[in-house]
Amino acid sequence: MAEHYYNIMVVDDEFFIREGLMSYEWEKLGFQAVCSAKNGKKALEHLEDKDIDLIIADIKMPVMNGLEMSRIVREKYPHIIVIILSGYKEFNYAREAVKNQVYDYLLKPFNFKDLQKLFKKIKKELNSKRKELQKLKTYKKQIQETLPIARNQFLKDLVEGKITDYEEVKEKTDLLELNLNKDYLNCTIINFHKIFDLKITIKLSDYLLSNNLGELLIQSEQQFLLILTPTKNSRSLLEKQINHIIDILDGHLSGDNTNNFTMAVGRICKNILSLAESYQDALSLVQKYLYHQAKRVNYIYNEENITESTNNYPYSQENSLLNSIMEGNKKESLKNFLTYWQSISKSKKYSITAIKKNIVQFLNILEHRLINHDISLEKSYNITPPFTTFIRNLETLTELENKLRDLIIKVVKLTAKVNNNTAQSSYPAIHKAIKYIRDNYNKKITLKEVADNVYLNPSYLSVLFKQETGQNFIDYLSNYRLAKAKELLKRLDLKIYQVGDLVGYKNPKYFTEIFKKNTGLTPNEYRKSNL
Repeated sequence: MAEHYYNIMVVDDEFFIREGLMSYEWEKLGFQAVCSAKNGKKALEHLEDKDIDLIIADIKMPVMNGLEMSRIVREKYPHIIVIILSGYKEFNYAREAVKNQVYDYLLKPFNFKDLQKLFKKIKKELNSKRKELQKLKTYKKQIQETLPIARNQFLKDLVEGKITDYEEVKEKTDLLELNLNKDYLNCTIINFHKIFDLKITIKLSDYLLSNNLGELLIQSEQQFLLILTPTKNSRSLLEKQINHIIDILDGHLSGDNTNNFTMAVGRICKNILSLAESYQDALSLVQKYLYHQAKRVNYIYNEENITESTNNYPYSQENSLLNSIMEGNKKESLKNFLTYWQSISKSKKYSITAIKKNIVQFLNILEHRLINHDISLEKSYNITPPFTTFIRNLETLTELENKLRDLIIKVVKLTAKVNNNTAQSSYPAIHKAIKYIRDNYNKKITLKEVADNVYLNPSYLSVLFKQETGQNFIDYLSNYRLAKAKELLKRLDLKIYQVGDLVGYKNPKYFTEIFKKNTGLTPNEYRKSNL
């Protein structure tokens, strides 16, 4: 393997010093002198089109001195190491420069033994950074290879109703950079009458991504699922989007287009956890028209006897209740339970059967969180999953309400006890968790990964993290990434997609969407406003 040389630029207004440094045998130390400049301004011009690892610069130069140049280099090119050359008269000045801006200094006339010693030290550091960068590139490649598989599995589980915990959905959509944090969603199945060309999926995926309209999931060689994100609960708007998709498909299919595919369009959902209903709608249309003459596009709205919707189910209130239970906060838990219960029991859209079904789901989510907390509903209330028998025996809403209230009080008592027992020893773990986030924010990190690193279970870390920081894990990570992105956007040498990649967002479109949602500006608009 050929030896890797690090690139040096020499900046000095004295010709003989400049040429002498350029002709030095840097290769023996693992470096190569690739260019020179007679002042700081010329050096900055070179940096626009040359890959430089290290700069050797004089302090005093006309037009722009070495310290002013190094200040700009530090802001725009923080990876570049700067070594200052100075005479004995500027010794104190040079020493102060080291404290503030530059890596080190050399006194003129300098001793080449000192120079060799310094550059061996620098090479060791650069080699270490280079290895870390190579590791990061390998890691990113692995992520890029596995991300599509992980996305497809998550989307499949989501539409099939296998994921019912709002916090879990929120964390995974952020982790997988899925464009699904919207107010309205819809599932549409497209069935092709023969194996489709993958170019169609690429074209359609690009359309969805570029217009911020959702995600595509390939289900078989002749079927794929669209998860659309209409901007409002409007049938006419959804139909307009479907017609546009038909135009894209028609443009890539040959022969008799009208017989090449059919579409089954589910209802518009108002919450991501209701997406399974829209998927079931679309599936029912596919099954209904499998052996019957179907229209090219079949909408669930045109069908009779549509099943009862849980579009208005109070998922956010349910999540608040779950969080307060896990915090061991009795007062807040009972308050949240009252709000949650009134939402589902007073609504005319819910029969007692539908309410019981939702409560069973609630208990299963609670059990999942308790297990992560080393507790269970069996320990706290002597009931076991799937909880259908427990709920079935409660015949009236009053019975159901009283039982749930009693259950919550007993569970809260146990979670409070566990939290109190571990609180004193766990608070330092939050500082470790924050440090881990700040050290690894540019990677794909999860709550479980951070929890493992600080030796806490994920559920308890989530509760404690919110108590200590006022933010949940995902919001804290996102806010920290965006703060770093704002810093990097001041560097004009980095492209927008590079900034996103450096702070942990591998999908440029997703980075732009998250940034604009947080700041009201796109990254490019933010950069221009801060010039």
